[in-house]
Amino acid sequence: MLEFGIQGCFLSKGHVVESVEVEDLIRYLFPAGTRGTPGEIHFTPIWPPDLFGVAAYIAQVTDCYTGLLDFHTLDSIGRVIQADHARLLEVGGYLAHFPDWRSLPTEIGIVIDKLWFNLLAGDNHSDEKSGDAWKTIVLKILIIADTACEGLGFYNTSVALKANPLDENDIPCWIGQVYAWMTDPQVYARSRYFLSSGTGDWFWDFQAFVSTSPGATSFEKQYSPSACILIPPQRLCVLPKCLTPRVGCTIRSLSQNLSLHPGRNQVEANWINHRFDSQFDDKYLNILIVPYPYNMRSTSFQPSSHPTSKVHTFSVSPTWLAEEPPIDKLITQLYAAAIAEGKTVDVVILPELALDHPAFLRLASTMAELSPDFMMLIAGVSVQSETGVHVNTSYTAYIENGLVHGYSIQNKHHRWKLDDAQIKTYGLRHQLDPTFVWWEDTDVSGRTVDYHVFQKGACFSSLICEDLARQDPCKPSIQAVGPNLIFALLMDAPQLKNRWPGRYTTGLVEDPGTSLLTVSSLGLIERSNWVHNATRRTVALWGDQNSIREIDLPLGYEAILLVLANSEKPLYTLDNRTWKGQFWNLETLLPLKGL
Repeated sequence: MLEFGIQGCFLSKGHVVESVEVEDLIRYLFPAGTRGTPGEIHFTPIWPPDLFGVAAYIAQVTDCYTGLLDFHTLDSIGRVIQADHARLLEVGGYLAHFPDWRSLPTEIGIVIDKLWFNLLAGDNHSDEKSGDAWKTIVLKILIIADTACEGLGFYNTSVALKANPLDENDIPCWIGQVYAWMTDPQVYARSRYFLSSGTGDWFWDFQAFVSTSPGATSFEKQYSPSACILIPPQRLCVLPKCLTPRVGCTIRSLSQNLSLHPGRNQVEANWINHRFDSQFDDKYLNILIVPYPYNMRSTSFQPSSHPTSKVHTFSVSPTWLAEEPPIDKLITQLYAAAIAEGKTVDVVILPELALDHPAFLRLASTMAELSPDFMMLIAGVSVQSETGVHVNTSYTAYIENGLVHGYSIQNKHHRWKLDDAQIKTYGLRHQLDPTFVWWEDTDVSGRTVDYHVFQKGACFSSLICEDLARQDPCKPSIQAVGPNLIFALLMDAPQLKNRWPGRYTTGLVEDPGTSLLTVSSLGLIERSNWVHNATRRTVALWGDQNSIREIDLPLGYEAILLVLANSEKPLYTLDNRTWKGQFWNLETLLPLKGL
């Protein structure tokens, strides 16, 4: 039984109705109509992500797809699907439909229009008495729209940023035609569903950065949280996709190129696609792990001053920045050490709360002077707002040709809870009373998750400590996109397979197939080792399709260079479309110390 919820959700409790009409779902998703006229839904949505969004939403909330997918398995031999199901889906036919969008500006295509007409005209109730015809139509629409969006969201990263983001040589050829048609005033004059260029040019928005002030080194992202034009992002979002899970039978298993996300009020997912003059090697990626700080005093942990609150809170201050050698000097030396070993550095990663905002900017500027090649800096950053509110964040800077081209900021979603056991483990009893439970004093509003395209067909995301362990709000989005890499920035004890980072790494490596790296600071690891009389300096944990591996920092060394190798493996949708997905595996590692 399904109920139409306030936000368009369907619930199994409270006031229950016997069935929901597909037409009701379509009207909910298209308040402005399917062609820009409020209330008018009988014309086929012309923009493929809109078409995918409505079909995927119907399939998800009605669970209609499971009745047509009776048997599914994937093993080393291959994929087995019931013969009648394979005939039903007509995979080859769907592959032939997506060029229909290229026939614009006159028609969207007879096949797609007919499917939409039959969906609205047929027996399309979601109760068990209805037949399967409408369910089959929903799946056909979903698959056609998904197939049409092959390559969506992935520019040729070697092509410099152009004034015209819809260059036909740089993106799927139908995109420019559809978008130009929908935003043409002459079309509006004769069809009344003109869309202004400010509402739908998400290709430009995804990779454009606007300086906040003349000469400033910080940049403000300009983006759209969804590929849809007529479906409001508050109701659902559609984004590009990297990996389809190789296990399970979910709505995520039905698509290759697009992913369905909840409305941005739950979590705002941002697709960030940069087009720089250079790009990473498509076969190898070198990641420099710097487990900074190397020493951490207990006085870095302090009770927060909230005299009227019954909740005990604490903050972590990066006091080590004034006590240890300058981080920009350290990275310069480590970069030189890598070059001396015949290696390049593509990405530099520092753990949770390793830096403050000024230190991050200095380090990014220093890295820009080291090499003209494209590099990224990912670091945990402690931010203090003008009102005194602390924010635990992850910064990602984009560096090329001696310039810092901008950086994105992602806030932590969940607070760290320190209980008696952890307070004792880290030797903090003189700072925090172990008879109380202490919560991290940080603002967790404005929840976002960013997906950074770093080469054709591949993206990465970052998480901050507790966000790796918690399901809400970002895990559904991450599992939908299937980023090829996830970097988890931690302030934690040794990164052992049998501890919590190992458990949650294993889950994401399996579904959606992501390779994952956790990184913690040596300073907090050493505090844990003192109490437990341990000696291992396990500063990182790596998980991929081959294994889960603990990474130790040898005595006398300050960083570890990981060399990742890209391998392609077959991926499948439930309807038996197949392609090659990118999987990053750990090939070798090299400990480094400053020269």
